This record gives sequence, structure tokens and C-alpha cells, in this order.
Amino acid sequence: MSERYGSRWRKDAFLAATGAAERYAPTRHTECDGRLAAWRLDRGAIQILEVRNTAGAAVPLPARACTDLADMRERFPEYTRLWDAIRHEFWTHTVARGLLG
Repeated sequence: MSERYGSRWRKDAFLAATGAAERYAPTRHTECDGRLAAWRLDRGAIQILEVRNTAGAAVPLPARACTDLADMRERFPEYTRLWDAIRHEFWTHTVARGLLG
């Protein structure tokens, strides 16, 4: 199986509240098993913004109100390796670099 853990930072218009100030939250991209997920950290939770096949076809997701990583694991167990890759990247890069809280 092909597997690639990796991400790219991108400035975009997703705002994240951090205390009294607001700033642009970076969107992360993780690819695994032919799927590419766009996600970001939002108030301590990993929010899944979009999932696409690497061929470009979007994967239908539920309403944006229920797209945190835990919920996505329950709703889409067939993407377990992608969710694991996102969790791995979060803990390896975000927490290790002190970017959380």
C-alpha cells in the first residue's frame, strides 16, 4: 500500500479564535492511501474540512457542524488509516513544536 504522511501549510480564510485576538488558522493537508484530507486545529479539536481522492473527486462529508476527527472516525471507519495519519501528524508536528495552546 502506498502511504505518505505529510502536510503543507497554507494561508486561507479560516479564522480561529485565540483568546481575545483572532488570526488566520493554517490549513494542514495529509495524504494516505490515495486520499487527501484538509484539516485544521479549531479550539483544541481537529476539524476535517475536506477529503478528496488524489484523482480529485471529493468524498461526501456530513454537515460542517460534525466534522471533528472523533466524529469522522465513527462515520467513516473505512478511512481509518487516513484518520490515523492525521492524528499522527498532529501529535508529531503540532504538539512537539509547541503549537498547541
